[in-house]
Amino acid sequence: MGRCLVLTLGVPAQVYFGKGELGDQPLDLGNARTSPPCAPPWESDTDLLIHQPSKTLVGIACDVSRQHRDVEWIKSICASLDSSVVKYVSSSDLEHSNLYDDCEIDHVELRWSDMRPDKYERALLLEGLWYYNEDRSKEKLLAFGFADIDNVLRDYKIQMPQRFLCESFLPTI
Repeated sequence: MGRCLVLTLGVPAQVYFGKGELGDQPLDLGNARTSPPCAPPWESDTDLLIHQPSKTLVGIACDVSRQHRDVEWIKSICASLDSSVVKYVSSSDLEHSNLYDDCEIDHVELRWSDMRPDKYERALLLEGLWYYNEDRSKEKLLAFGFADIDNVLRDYKIQMPQRFLCESFLPTI
């Protein structure tokens, strides 16, 4: 059994990193029960945010193309979540141009470490799991997970941070 990652996105955000299998079942987050995992609320694969000096995975990024998505709707979803771990980054932001090589696409970032990423790794991962409230309303995003984070860490020769940005919790999987 590999290790998994679960990051709750409500206020306050919490993180679980440890042994466990995330399948197609709902999660019990303590204060809420989720739907089974679904696709993200926007059409995007998962890319990696890395702190290069320590080779640490500090978060993920998802593309938000202005031509194909309702940007204001995605911004409103992000605004309803814990801003310490979820951030909408516009392509016009200075931080965006430094990290994303001046690409013209906005991003949604999920970060579980206070280490500042200095590398955006275009990974196009499909392993990301998105959990909503039980009725699967796309406006009620509750958590993000990686079913087997060890594969990602091994493939990209990176590690998880020693400390997380938010408190730990133990979901019922």
